[in-house]
Amino acid sequence: MRIYLSIDSAIWREVNNGILIDFQVTNDDIAGFCGISTRNSVNRILRGLREENVITMVNQKIVVLDKDYLKQFIQA
Repeated sequence: MRIYLSIDSAIWREVNNGILIDFQVTNDDIAGFCGISTRNSVNRILRGLREENVITMVNQKIVVLDKDYLKQFIQA
């Protein structure tokens, strides 16, 4: 699966341990962005990314810990 992504730099910022996506987003929003049919699928994917230490959640916001891992799925 490839995700076509263009993130405005106004919504992210670098923090000590990674990159903070500085807005709250629901699983339904993520499903819509990625073309995934259900929020349950998003839950499963996010849980896997957390278990692999690719992302973490802080105050209901995503912190990307391993951007190199995610780059293999992104085409700008």
